[in-house]
Amino acid sequence: MSKGVSRKKALFVVNSLAGGGAERTCVYLANVMAQDADVDIVTLYEDASMPELAGVHIESLGLGRDVGKAAKLSQLFAARKKLDAFVSRREQEGRYDLVTAHLTASHVLTSFSRVAERCLYVHHSLPFAIHQLYPMPLLRYLRRIYRHGQSVSVSDGVRRQVVELFGADPSNVTTIYNAVPCEHIREKMHEDIPFEKEFLLCVGRLASSKRFDRMVRAFAEGGFDERFDLVFLGEGPLKGDLMNLAESLGVGASVYFPGYTENPYAWMNRSSAMIMTSDREALPTVLIEGLMAGTRVVSADCDFGPREILTGEFAAYLVQPDSIGDYIEAIKGALESYPSPSAELFRRYDADEVVRQYFARYEALVRADTEVE
Repeated sequence: MSKGVSRKKALFVVNSLAGGGAERTCVYLANVMAQDADVDIVTLYEDASMPELAGVHIESLGLGRDVGKAAKLSQLFAARKKLDAFVSRREQEGRYDLVTAHLTASHVLTSFSRVAERCLYVHHSLPFAIHQLYPMPLLRYLRRIYRHGQSVSVSDGVRRQVVELFGADPSNVTTIYNAVPCEHIREKMHEDIPFEKEFLLCVGRLASSKRFDRMVRAFAEGGFDERFDLVFLGEGPLKGDLMNLAESLGVGASVYFPGYTENPYAWMNRSSAMIMTSDREALPTVLIEGLMAGTRVVSADCDFGPREILTGEFAAYLVQPDSIGDYIEAIKGALESYPSPSAELFRRYDADEVVRQYFARYEALVRADTEVE
């Protein structure tokens, strides 16, 4: 079969398929691409339960999660042979039309491999956080990867930090927003939920960076408990602290923690407003999902993602992250009136458009390498 009519081939290298937003993004993109392409996913770690992905080949390298930093780097270097062997087998009938690596460990592994110079290194989180997390020798190595490689960032704010903190050439870093499953959201948003009263909603891991304590304080100080309950969808280490805070502020009976749910969209649709209070966010797709599901969204104006999502009329519902008074005012304003999102607002998160951008960016990378040769 000629190249012109053959199916495209795509490779994702990612730490695992269980966990946070980056993993969910890979699963969703792979599902979309698999409709018209042959898709391989290589995971570094073995997951207890792998998602069912029709038409997607998943290969695990079986690396150990719970090892020290030095051992982790050594096993990544050793694993390059497994990755190279897999790529060699899968490319016997033609090279990949797209190679992407997601998250830091996968970036390091891929940089050791045969696809190092023809890979897009995708940045899902803020490089500032990575700078705080990793030791200087690894940061120097990451700087080398990103200065010489081609990167994709999930927001313009992330792109700026990749350039500023890692010294990447701005022309080598492209912003491609995460795809959001619009049709799936619309299918699920009208399902029933086990909750009767009107409520305000927060969605996310109950962890310090989400600063949900701000929402508990705004809920209490704003007197919202007179009409609404407050619901936190998610699990995390700070659940007990948030419960204790709610009790101490006299609103404990109105604050609920249903935990993790497979369908947050129905909760979003039923909520009177959804609020995000984070200290930092790369691209909080939960805001896009909330707007798609038909709720009114209020968000901290933290670095960087929210202000790239809530633009135009919606910018009025961005607030100073640490101002409880601003949250109260913005929530009350949103409950009173809120603009209707247009189709244009969601266009850049459309899956087909995102897939098109990835293949186009990779084609440009390969073409540039060919011209250099």
